[in-house]
Amino acid sequence: MCQVLRLLTDELTACLAGYIEQASLDSSGQFTLSSEKGMEKLKRFTLAEPRLYVLNAMAAAQSAPSRRIEVRCDADDTILSADTDVDFGPYLKDLSQRLLDDKCPPAVKELAMAYHAAKGLKPAFIEISTRTRRLNWSPDRGESVRDFEGLGLRLQVREKMSLRTMRKYLSYRFGEVRLDTEEDALKRHCNLTSLPTLINGESLTRPLVLGECQHHLFSGCDDLAPDHPLARCREAHRQLKSVRSEAGPFPIVLAQGGRLPPYLTLVVRGVNYRMAPQAVDPVDFKAVAYVDHLRKDLSQTQLVHDNELKKVLTAIPQLLRYMRAL
Repeated sequence: MCQVLRLLTDELTACLAGYIEQASLDSSGQFTLSSEKGMEKLKRFTLAEPRLYVLNAMAAAQSAPSRRIEVRCDADDTILSADTDVDFGPYLKDLSQRLLDDKCPPAVKELAMAYHAAKGLKPAFIEISTRTRRLNWSPDRGESVRDFEGLGLRLQVREKMSLRTMRKYLSYRFGEVRLDTEEDALKRHCNLTSLPTLINGESLTRPLVLGECQHHLFSGCDDLAPDHPLARCREAHRQLKSVRSEAGPFPIVLAQGGRLPPYLTLVVRGVNYRMAPQAVDPVDFKAVAYVDHLRKDLSQTQLVHDNELKKVLTAIPQLLRYMRAL
């Protein structure tokens, strides 16, 4: 049943993409929203899974950029520390309102979303420390920002004692990670991050495995740092005759054949987004692309289907045809 639904979803996606290709522009324009109404809507907005705020925190550190990221998770605390020269301090006052400011850097918007979404957990407090200022928030005292001398970026979310924290305590006590925790969210959705990242002392990035494929194409990967997942994967496959490299519009690896099922993963500011590969190309393939310039929708779980995403999904079939012609 699940397989049928998946096929129907893929076919519907491809069908809609075809309609969009043939459509013509009727009209375009802009609309404005007052800051008062915008903030009122933000107050009512929460993520479907509030724990996913940690993905926005990771994206903020990733796009700052940072040299190194470390996350500590236990039953009631999640602490993310990033070694970065970027100062988020000037943006901390009225941080949630930065979500409505189109001129804000992406890293600031990601931090603002992390801060705003973390409140959905109804925590005991939230603390954000930067190079020049510190933000403190609690349900009783509200928000305050004061001068502070710090290093990089540090976000701490302390949860109140609850059934959720008791379950997390028991799982950590027995060496397990619950599915509804921040640690699980990071390990599921950020395991291809391009920056050195530790979570509870262990590396977050997993090795990128392509399996025994007939073709491999690494595109746009020549200038990557040695510890980037694509650089490490290319080095591991360097001796294979089926491996090719070329310049490209963004870092991506493509492969065809092997026993692994087809997949297409877009990594945006350290967070993985799975796409339907059949909607891009009908022939079985695997691909991982790093495309930090793409935008997320308000749910934070899907990418905005705009021209930039369309360019990426158009470039991938072109690279596949090039790979198959080698």
